[in-house]
Amino acid sequence: MKIETLKGPKGDKQYTEIDFYRKGGMGEIYTATDIIEATKKAIKIVPVENNEEHKLLISEFKLATSLNHKNIVTTEFFDEFESKNVKYIYCVMPFNNNGSLRDYLSSQKELIDLDSSIKLMIDLAIGLESAHTKVVHRDLKPENVLLDDNGNLQICDFGLAKLIDAKTRTKSFKGFGTLAYMAPECWMFDSNTKAMDIYSLGIIFYEILTLKQPFTGKTEQEFRDKHLYEPLPNISNIRYSTHKMHVLSK
Repeated sequence: MKIETLKGPKGDKQYTEIDFYRKGGMGEIYTATDIIEATKKAIKIVPVENNEEHKLLISEFKLATSLNHKNIVTTEFFDEFESKNVKYIYCVMPFNNNGSLRDYLSSQKELIDLDSSIKLMIDLAIGLESAHTKVVHRDLKPENVLLDDNGNLQICDFGLAKLIDAKTRTKSFKGFGTLAYMAPECWMFDSNTKAMDIYSLGIIFYEILTLKQPFTGKTEQEFRDKHLYEPLPNISNIRYSTHKMHVLSK
């Protein structure tokens, strides 16, 4: 989609040089130049198919703009436009070129040292604590965590977010999470609680410490059974045995 300019909080054509960057979990991500602030921005653009989607997206983007914490990606502005009889909603964020936590984990050749692992986990924990004053994220995963220029982790993409205690007995039009990280409450279509995100956070912590996902599967049913009925694998079996092999090899 070709877009010449988009409106911002300080001008009707505040964002220019709008170029496609990548597909997102919902919609597409573009880069743009903010001609007023002289900075590069990331703009998420989501097509809207019906009034229900429109209400949900407006609600979620309003929520995202209200979150303010160093470990949460800032949503600076959102608005909507129409192109070729299709309505779109977009939100504007600072552009981050440092990649995601998934990129970082995938690039590691050896297990991350304990001090660095703890730092990453603390970043995520305090960012989530701040978000939980207003919302349950519902789709925490390494792909939805970015690294800022100072090496801090920032939680992003609240596209599946729901207000705390809202019911989720049916899937929304955007789905209901990512199989490897979904808490038992998601599989049972139970109400949203902070515990859902804490469960997903625990899965991410496991990955930070082991560079592996604790549960894998080929089908949705396999993931469901593992999340509902299997205990988390013992982390020490990986970290201790790997460390011991490394020492013996010296």
